[in-house]
Amino acid sequence: PQAIPLGPSVVDAPPAEAPVGPEMASLQSKLKRKIVEFRNLFEITQALNLAQDLDEVMNLFGLSVMGQFGLERLALFLIDPDKDGHLVPRHVRGFPQHHFQDFVIPWTVFRRFGADRSFVTLQELESKQNGAEEMEALRETGFEWAILMWVRRDLEGVLFVGGRGSRRKFGDDDKDLLTILSHQGAVAISNARVQRAQEERNLGLVRGMMALIESRDGYAKGSTERVVRYVSAVARLLDYPKEHLKSLVYGAVLRDIGMITVSGLILKNPAHLSEEEWALIKQHPLRGAQILEEMNFPKEVIAIVLNHHERWGGEGYPNGIRGQEIPLGARIVSLIDAYVAMTSERPYRRALPYEKARQVIAENWGSPFDPSVIEIFLSVLDKIERRTRLKAGQPAPPAAPGAAPGAEPGAVPETGHDEGVGLASIDPLASGAIPPDPSPHDATGTQGSGPTMEAETRR
Repeated sequence: PQAIPLGPSVVDAPPAEAPVGPEMASLQSKLKRKIVEFRNLFEITQALNLAQDLDEVMNLFGLSVMGQFGLERLALFLIDPDKDGHLVPRHVRGFPQHHFQDFVIPWTVFRRFGADRSFVTLQELESKQNGAEEMEALRETGFEWAILMWVRRDLEGVLFVGGRGSRRKFGDDDKDLLTILSHQGAVAISNARVQRAQEERNLGLVRGMMALIESRDGYAKGSTERVVRYVSAVARLLDYPKEHLKSLVYGAVLRDIGMITVSGLILKNPAHLSEEEWALIKQHPLRGAQILEEMNFPKEVIAIVLNHHERWGGEGYPNGIRGQEIPLGARIVSLIDAYVAMTSERPYRRALPYEKARQVIAENWGSPFDPSVIEIFLSVLDKIERRTRLKAGQPAPPAAPGAAPGAEPGAVPETGHDEGVGLASIDPLASGAIPPDPSPHDATGTQGSGPTMEAETRR
């Protein structure tokens, strides 16, 4: 049998060649609208799947629903385990956030609905004795529909939309599309909440490890705060990818978590380390990376921890890689970690003055560290150091001799302790005490042999 030749599609056929009646025109219009809707749904789903931060997911979901359906207001309530599983407002649009402050909806309001039911009217919910007051308040505010957001057969949240403030009513097609979109949003929100909970658990464990290390070495307290401050400033000037800034800060905070595996006797040893002791010290980046890998930290964080003692010329450890083989985040942390170590008290030497440590960095241009990172770091160091001292009530340092080649101090942005990407700006680190720097040994070298990188750093 021969193939039947196909004519032009219904959508693409020009009216002059294929006259279209009212019914066919209506069908074409609906088909085109469906194509646009499902294309938008596909793009929104992709964006939700790429977003990982919970606030980012909720914001994207809220904007998408508002834009897709021409709404003026919506309220997203999520199940809160800390509120006995009741629902609390997490994302509100069309109202001030405080409009629903202390507003809690009992989960039992939705208990009678199964996972096969998504669209529910507020009048239907208001008829229940339990939760009637809350539903009446929402209805009087201008909401009409509640979309139950299921993940498998568990209720993740409820999205309230519609009502007197909206510009359009919901037809059956709109309900179907919003149900699909709400399901995608529920899955993305669930994944983001799991990831945040895992991250908070991991950081709680890390704080415990850091506290243990601090108890073994009192010299390192406060070093991590300085490292993060410098790392944030340098990353901004290097145009570090914004989506990786959080991982960079985490890597800076956790860089020496592997020191937990090193004996406290070695960490506090004021004398020269033996070859065996030094071999153990050099394992701490690898041990730290293994710890974080087992705790499911992002690969960017693990890469910084693993490589933050690699050197630009290939003389670092644990793998001896060089140049661009070293991740940029690790190159930034490597330089700043060394500077902070030089300017901190250690059991085997006194802290170097800022001016001398700066000289050591400048004289080692392009040897252990990335020259481009050195240039940026030296361009901001004087300003940050001056602001830090003035804030602490100390005299400002004198102008450092010999700025870095090509450095332009005038271009340095304002990057104080409370600005940029620092501990205080990244949840969940901001909620607890800053973990101490557990790294008392800074590099190999000879104590008191002059201002060289090898002499002044011993890790």
